[in-house]
Amino acid sequence: MLVNYYLTMPKTTFSDWLVEARKSAGLYQEELADMVGCTKAYISMLERNVIASKGGRPIQPSLELVDKIAQALGRSKAEARAAANWAAPKLDETTARRLSESRFGLLLEKYETLKKTDKDCVDRFLDMLEYELNKRLPEALTEAGKIKAQRLTSGKG
Repeated sequence: MLVNYYLTMPKTTFSDWLVEARKSAGLYQEELADMVGCTKAYISMLERNVIASKGGRPIQPSLELVDKIAQALGRSKAEARAAANWAAPKLDETTARRLSESRFGLLLEKYETLKKTDKDCVDRFLDMLEYELNKRLPEALTEAGKIKAQRLTSGKG
């Protein structure tokens, strides 16, 4: 009974997922490495959950590599991304629909592919932009209101 429970437990790390998926596909580490364009040593490090010298956390494969691994192992990108902590945050249905219908959805997809350090840079930029907009927003809204009023009174609105 304990064995069955263990087999059905969700994997908690990318290394667990990778070992299981690779073995299920009947591939050796070297074969998988050749298929995805990396070294056997790197696949081994991912499977052993080797801690990176910087940050003290397990090595994080790039999103591109995660997608290649998923394809090589016959697994979905979503499954591989979730195992590697590259999954996008869950959004409620209304928000997800609005995002997918706008160019912001494309930007969000691009943002999700960034490494953490790059996301931090984008976040700092957005914080700065928000600060500047909040300082200038009242002026901009007043100006936009004047333009709209002019259009309405001239019959072009």
